[in-house]
Amino acid sequence: MVTVAVDAAGGDKGMLVNIEAAYRAIKRVPKLKIVLVGHQAKIREHLTQLHVPSDRVEIVHAEKTVEMGSSAIEAARDSETSIAKGVELIKQRQADAFISVGHTGAVAASAVLRLGMLNGIERPGILALFPTMGGHQTAVIDVGATTDCKPHNLVQFAVIGTEYVKHLLGYENPKIGLLSIGEEPSKGNAVVKKAHAILKESAETLGINFVGNIEGRDILSGNVDVLVCDGFVGNILLKYTE
Repeated sequence: MVTVAVDAAGGDKGMLVNIEAAYRAIKRVPKLKIVLVGHQAKIREHLTQLHVPSDRVEIVHAEKTVEMGSSAIEAARDSETSIAKGVELIKQRQADAFISVGHTGAVAASAVLRLGMLNGIERPGILALFPTMGGHQTAVIDVGATTDCKPHNLVQFAVIGTEYVKHLLGYENPKIGLLSIGEEPSKGNAVVKKAHAILKESAETLGINFVGNIEGRDILSGNVDVLVCDGFVGNILLKYTE
């Protein structure tokens, strides 16, 4: 049985949408248990309305919801929010995953604060899968967690993206591209140019297949399996594509 915690209170559409989605998930996946994190009384009201079976749904009460205008760091430090309690369930090994469509920054900050970082990774990166004209998916990282990156952060994102597509998508020797304003190594801002130099020099040591810079017009071409950029550019790209 896989246990997934869900931020019942997060998102723009309200609690009912989140609970409906959780209900659909347990109907489709027999070995799935859902932990709904949020205001207990409100969750129970919606569960009754939807006739959700109680044996596969658990409730963890959270008094507070992170508002979209809140500071990510301040929200992460508040242990009474639905996001903080959801991440804490992973730390306590009471859940295998946590899903929230609420405050992205608060989720990332809370995860770093409560779960820590992997060895060799200094800053968090959010990965999103983009459809391509080639028919397969390209992983773009970062799409919003770290807006101000240093060159080595981008290099670390390349490693994360490589491991993700290899192990979760089954890509062999995935091609890694760095988003820039031109294909030439001399193109881009100082951070991108330095990251390019490190990736080119250290690709074999890092175990990645770096193919160079990728321009904006080629993002959806399918020419690379992982596209690396900072979270500021990546978030704009994600929302423009949506």
